[in-house]
Amino acid sequence: MMIVFRVAATLCARLSFLKHTALALAACLTLSPASAQQFELGPWYQGFTSNIGSIDITIDMDQLKGSETGAAALFFVPSFDDVACPRIAHPAFCHELDKRSERAKNDRSAFDIVILGVVYEGANDGFVVFRFADEDTVRALIIQRKSASAQAADVRVFHPDRGLDAQIVAEVRDHICETTQCTSDRLREIAADEDKALGLFGQRGTLRKFNLRKDERKTAHARLDGVNRSRTNMAPSDGTDPNWQGDGHGDAASDPSDLIYRLRNVPEGRSLVIRQRPDRNSPGVGNLPSSARGLRVLACTPEIDVGQFEQASDQGKLRLLATAWCEIASSPRGVPRGYVLGRYLAPQ
Repeated sequence: MMIVFRVAATLCARLSFLKHTALALAACLTLSPASAQQFELGPWYQGFTSNIGSIDITIDMDQLKGSETGAAALFFVPSFDDVACPRIAHPAFCHELDKRSERAKNDRSAFDIVILGVVYEGANDGFVVFRFADEDTVRALIIQRKSASAQAADVRVFHPDRGLDAQIVAEVRDHICETTQCTSDRLREIAADEDKALGLFGQRGTLRKFNLRKDERKTAHARLDGVNRSRTNMAPSDGTDPNWQGDGHGDAASDPSDLIYRLRNVPEGRSLVIRQRPDRNSPGVGNLPSSARGLRVLACTPEIDVGQFEQASDQGKLRLLATAWCEIASSPRGVPRGYVLGRYLAPQ
């Protein structure tokens, strides 16, 4: 489905730097209360929100009841924060996003996206193929959730050569059109021509073009160890080729920053102070409620040995975390970046 959606005024008010740029209309304009009566919607009529480092990601999906396809609106929105590449993402992908973020300061089309096809397998698995409007590389995005009522979803982005480019936890939210006046033109298009909505998924073997088992993120980051991995210096160590690949053969999540965390050891009704630096006397930058979840660890001080963490049992991981201060952020964004004692963190 070769469609470049355009941002509506309501979303551009939130994303001021993207005013008038070409993005996904479906994320801003969908069903109004009147038009909702015309269509019965499927379980994939939902929105998802997360981030990769300094890039906020929003996804809005459409589906008619009983249909295996639909529409998708995908946004990569830079916050322009100075954030190192998180280990949930391949450094080469971070490098690509970093270059687009720089362009976006002057070029509002830097993150324009073309949706090439959408397909659903039941209520738990959604698949999207897309490309950035200024390139030919086709990428895949897979959303998996435990049920249609789940409050979080696993989102993975794949590159045809590198394999897994990023794996993130996304918050499930209402579709953008639940709070915005919307039209239903694209739903009529889905109803009229489902083959067009399927796009590349109408061709056999579309997902086979992606090695869904290939995960070189950890190996790629290992090659950058000892190098300043600030946002302005995230290029691969062997040059500026955005298609750079590591030489690993599938890496399981083993580093503390590979996992998603919740709070523990915080009494109900109390909150945990996030510190500016790894010190109890450091100023607070925010607070976490005892029920906080979806936290990411960016780094720990002192550094936790990756090999020990990988081999440790669940209880062993908790003991290792308890030896350090850990710098955290949230997925989706919203928690101030800062430090907490690792004894208050547990993998979800």
